Amino acid sequence: MDCTVLESPILRQPMVQMVQRGRFKIYEGPVEIYFAGTYVRMPRTQAAFFAILFEADGKNLPHEALWLAAYPGRPVKRHRLATELHRLKKMLPPWAGLNDGCLGSRSLQLSPGDRENIEIRRLSGEVHCDDVPLISPTELALAHLFAYLLDRGNTPSRKHEIMAAVWPHTSPNARTHTLETHMTRLRKRIEPTVATITNKNGYILHLLD
Repeated sequence: MDCTVLESPILRQPMVQMVQRGRFKIYEGPVEIYFAGTYVRMPRTQAAFFAILFEADGKNLPHEALWLAAYPGRPVKRHRLATELHRLKKMLPPWAGLNDGCLGSRSLQLSPGDRENIEIRRLSGEVHCDDVPLISPTELALAHLFAYLLDRGNTPSRKHEIMAAVWPHTSPNARTHTLETHMTRLRKRIEPTVATITNKNGYILHLLD
């Protein structure tokens, strides 16, 4: 058994990262797991642990490192961590396994071919404007929608493009209602002080000075 415990910058970096875009700070929210382009449904906590283990590239991670990477600054709760890892082990797809390492460590077991088929996507989870909260962490879809329009700049975004990017797993029957509802909520949040949204040949986010 390989009892090497990974020492890497990933263990010293929180899962929640921040991107500065002009006046806006966009914080990462939950992660999504894709295998060969297909979404792998996992609860938020299990998906976070999977992403950490995946990025460790087969090396053993101590429990404390796993916890602190997922919950930076929070006291380590060994019982809860053990429970969440047990749940992850039970829900892993056939192409993935969770190995028990030495000294209370874990590693993700993947074949090289399977590893190449895995994609980790980190969603937008919170938005600040001029260091003031604009969209809270509980409004994930709203934050993701805002971040998508911000990335597009002056390029118009059609409905089907937005739905594919922000709600890729939503039933087609609910798509029009979902988009219109969130556009209304976003406009109320940002207009007229932060930005405006127009929709002529597609949605465009216009930032205000």
